[in-house]
Amino acid sequence: MTLLTIGINCYSQNDTLYLEQEYVELNGERFNKSALSGDKTGEWVEYGMHVNSIIDFEEWLGSGDGFHTRENVKFEYRPLKKGEYFGIRYLISEKSDTINGDVYYHCSYLEIRNKIPSELYYIKAKGSYVSNQKEGEWKFYYPSGNILKNITYKNGVPVDNFNIYRKNGNVMIEIIKINNAAWTVTKYNKDGLKLETAIKKIEQFDILY
Repeated sequence: MTLLTIGINCYSQNDTLYLEQEYVELNGERFNKSALSGDKTGEWVEYGMHVNSIIDFEEWLGSGDGFHTRENVKFEYRPLKKGEYFGIRYLISEKSDTINGDVYYHCSYLEIRNKIPSELYYIKAKGSYVSNQKEGEWKFYYPSGNILKNITYKNGVPVDNFNIYRKNGNVMIEIIKINNAAWTVTKYNKDGLKLETAIKKIEQFDILY
């Protein structure tokens, strides 16, 4: 499972994405289950984060009587390991300095969370896997929810024409099947003008699907 990381202070219970060891759970429904062999199988939803890095959260905890405390926390979103719980913190580092007779204590923690609120994630793709290969219709999305591409697969390979769209909905790349051995790929600029065309086997365009 891809590691999802972001900083967060609060979340709503009814739209929270729950990360588990072998699946993702949302509103009581489980997605992205794998077979005992480790192969992807069945309905699948790929999630992305609107911010894809760990964010530091820093605050002063207290100051007075010559002693000042500062805490820095990094939030990491992932499935919990055995013995962990939501919000568990691991001390990463600590240090103290004395300045003009006052003591400044600074500690850093890594906080683990397995629940992600809806405003922090989006659906990147939806479809099905059979024996670890994409099968049937898959839809791919931008973080805004606009369609990126819509592809029909068999054994992990496209079987029909498809387009890749820009964020505004205009066609960026057009992929057309000529026959079982050849596909045409045409790229357009933002104004819809053709830039280039190539004809190859579909496997040579794997970066597009």
